[in-house]
Amino acid sequence: PSLRRVRAKCFWAVGEREAGLAALREAAASGDARSVYQLVRALVDLGRLDEARGEADKVRQSNRMAASLVSLCRAVIELAALDLDKAAQHGKDAVDEDPSSAEALRILTSIEVTRLETARAWTALETLERHRKFRKVVASVALSRARLTIFGQMLNEFDLHPQVTERARDLLRSPPGDGVDGLRVEVAREPGHTGVAIAYLIASRRAGRLAKTVDAMVTEGGSSIPRIVHQYWSDKELPPDVERAIAATRQGAGAAEHRLYDTAAVRSFLLRYHSTVVQRAFRLAMEPARRADIFRLAVLAAVGGVYVDADDLCLTYVDGFLPNGAGLVVGQERLGTIANNVIAAAPRHPVIVAALEEASEAMLHYSNESIWLATGPGLLTRHVAHYLATSADHGADVAVLTDVEMTRAFAMHMPMRHKKSSADWRRGGSGRTRRKTR
Repeated sequence: PSLRRVRAKCFWAVGEREAGLAALREAAASGDARSVYQLVRALVDLGRLDEARGEADKVRQSNRMAASLVSLCRAVIELAALDLDKAAQHGKDAVDEDPSSAEALRILTSIEVTRLETARAWTALETLERHRKFRKVVASVALSRARLTIFGQMLNEFDLHPQVTERARDLLRSPPGDGVDGLRVEVAREPGHTGVAIAYLIASRRAGRLAKTVDAMVTEGGSSIPRIVHQYWSDKELPPDVERAIAATRQGAGAAEHRLYDTAAVRSFLLRYHSTVVQRAFRLAMEPARRADIFRLAVLAAVGGVYVDADDLCLTYVDGFLPNGAGLVVGQERLGTIANNVIAAAPRHPVIVAALEEASEAMLHYSNESIWLATGPGLLTRHVAHYLATSADHGADVAVLTDVEMTRAFAMHMPMRHKKSSADWRRGGSGRTRRKTR
């Protein structure tokens, strides 16, 4: 089963989903609980939740590890269905059944962060850091290490404004549809609070207010998003795996123009289209990931188009991905946040312009927050939520696609060699920042 799981992972990484599923089904046929868990995760990624539930029910809970994995299956299914309370209970059951399971602790942490249950999230996160890679550490060291993770940075922010977090948490607990208007008020009042933004986006999705699919948004007016695909790699010389991914995306661009930039090309672009503030922000960004964050916003603000990370594969033609009538297309991640690895935008879209302004200010003020919060998905999450909550038409030109819809068009976050080095932002470039509240 373990070899079949590896084979499935290889298929999945290059976008061959059905071949990956077939390999996982072969692995799970033996009753191996780990293989069933991976199969359930794959089915959830494809939006096939009923099928995933059926596979989870087949597992023989012959020992505590198998019982934990079954609970974990149910946790990720309910998380995808946005039933956060059920997901949290299943996640807790998984940890109770196998307290040493790093995967169970990681899933439980992510669920509690999404629910804005800060105390429970801290407990799970500290336990995870204490047991990570089997290096048991004392509680004080685990807490210090936990605070430096992405989840730790998010929880630190939530704890800065406990009353705001508590109000958002209470509204998020409301039945679907009941808390959306209250959360919209909170987003308008607290535009710098990432937790409020996440709660509002989750509540909006549960209430059906983000259900603007590609088909639903088609109009005769066409899209204002230019057919240009932008990608960035810091050096002119591309690693072989990055080169293959970019070549696949270039092919997937179809009739759209494909533009690849290195650092020198980016500086020339910024000199032509942007102020010295943005140019300096890019120069001050030491980490490749932060430079990519600044540039993706800068190029979309100036000329528009589709920005695709270098580790993503385009599986369909860009014209099939862009809804007619949309001025901004983003993807919502499983935890309610807005991803920034693939963004499509019309030139000068207000969300992109505002996010670029805040990211540039963060760099110029030597801010002390993580890349994720200051220039990455956290930043985009706040600005998308604020635009949806405060614009006169509630963001009618914005398409917030589900992660399932996004994965139909892109194979995202492919495994690459540079991610195992200190060059990867998750390893060597937390780049902590202190954000100024807008």
